Amino acid sequence: MIIVVDRIDLDSQITSTFLAADAPNLVRANSRQELKQLLAGDVRKIIITTIHKFGEDKKSKQPTGAINQRSNIIALVDEAPRTQEGELGFFMRDALPNAFLFGLTGMPINR
Repeated sequence: MIIVVDRIDLDSQITSTFLAADAPNLVRANSRQELKQLLAGDVRKIIITTIHKFGEDKKSKQPTGAINQRSNIIALVDEAPRTQEGELGFFMRDALPNAFLFGLTGMPINR
């Protein structure tokens, strides 16, 4: 399972909440490289990360491509209307092409 948020403060808050609840198998991806290693290594844990860590490879300026093609990955994406419409959402979906994506939002964007 991957929990994806759009802000660093939410990343810290959600990680703290899960740790306080003694959630087992929890890991926070602190960098793009660490996230890529966790996904490529097929780590079976709850991964907490920001959408920005799915961004383009800084050297090639290209999406990283499929990192993990497993079909039983569940991604809970906070603020999905904002994060999934642009290139960051594309990069995330490109990295996890077969994942089940659940988009969440706390407030409506449109009237």
